[in-house]
Amino acid sequence: MEFIDPLSSATEEAHVRSYVIRELKEMKIGESWSVSQLCRLVLNSIPYPLGDIREKASRWRELNREEMLTLRRIKNLLNTLKNVEDIVQQEGRGCEEVKEWLNVVPHLP
Repeated sequence: MEFIDPLSSATEEAHVRSYVIRELKEMKIGESWSVSQLCRLVLNSIPYPLGDIREKASRWRELNREEMLTLRRIKNLLNTLKNVEDIVQQEGRGCEEVKEWLNVVPHLP
């Protein structure tokens, strides 16, 4: 049985959700397709505190291969929000923490 990385799996789901939200934003298609639910999916899928990732991002070249790969997977997950970043920025409390995470993306490998 092949191991499926949880961050990669979450990235695939977030990619689909962000696409649907972007393309069908004018339609009410249910709470599970809301931007706040997408933000919650992203946050719940990252198994590390923001402070730890900021610290690792500042010295990512010194990390071992596995740690670099984890940072890359987190970056891939956060990048799924690029398609709906304008909507995320307008979203209230449901996406506040995601906005902080998005500031880390340029520093990740």
